Amino acid sequence: MSSALILKPYDFEGQSIEVPFTNNAFFNATVAAKAFSKEPHAWLRSKEAQDYLEAFRKIHGTERKQLVITKRGGEPSEQGTWLDPRLGIPFARWLNPEFAVWADMQIEAILKGTTADTLIPSEQQTLSEIVHRKAESVPAELMGKALAEIWSRIHHKFRVSKYENLPRTQLSDVILYVTAMELRTGKKAIPKEEPTKALPAPDKYHYPASFWQDRPHERIGFLTWQDLVNAPSRPLPALLHRLSEDGNDIEGARIEYMAMRHIMELQHLILDNVARDVLTYPNRGLSVTIR
Repeated sequence: MSSALILKPYDFEGQSIEVPFTNNAFFNATVAAKAFSKEPHAWLRSKEAQDYLEAFRKIHGTERKQLVITKRGGEPSEQGTWLDPRLGIPFARWLNPEFAVWADMQIEAILKGTTADTLIPSEQQTLSEIVHRKAESVPAELMGKALAEIWSRIHHKFRVSKYENLPRTQLSDVILYVTAMELRTGKKAIPKEEPTKALPAPDKYHYPASFWQDRPHERIGFLTWQDLVNAPSRPLPALLHRLSEDGNDIEGARIEYMAMRHIMELQHLILDNVARDVLTYPNRGLSVTIR
């Protein structure tokens, strides 16, 4: 049996299953059933199978042992339950409708002696060369990725797990598909240009010490709370405001500024109350010096 084995690849859920056939179209039901998590004997024990076998015996005079062959020894590829093609078709329908159609085609091709229905070696070589030429269109360091992309897209487009399993009738379609393919490998995304920020006016953040020194009653080192509150345009809040207008997140600086201002307000209030108490009770001998 081994000298006449023909391996036919069937693609099921992204996996290639090689189903062995003989030159008289018997096929290994054990291998086929395993792909669908079933066993041949589960079907052979069914009423459907028993009725079919009995009807076949009556019409053709063929016994079960001629239609079902079980091999337990010898080559691993020969082991399992083998079914006559006339029994194999109803069995295949029990496994899966699509598989049944495929099995019917394989059996017919074998019995008619037709040529292989998948790519022959010379056609595989032709397709491989075309794919490599396509991959050469990208930089040399990316060629490996390009090849992987092309083969992956072929497998997905034509629903095969290996390109060797492509039907011969689709070879021209595959070649046209590869030739027209626009590779994604090697394409670089064009970064968006950030709008150029206008430079601030030269004096926008210009707050020199002379801001205070130029005012007669507001000398550096002698600033009072009233000076800070009553100044027409205080540098620190003005600076924060302008930074915020330019799109900067200044929330942390603003919180710190407000906290410092609150502390200064409390200190001013405390000192103001102490000074009032001293003026109210001058005979207690209290004196306050504020530096």
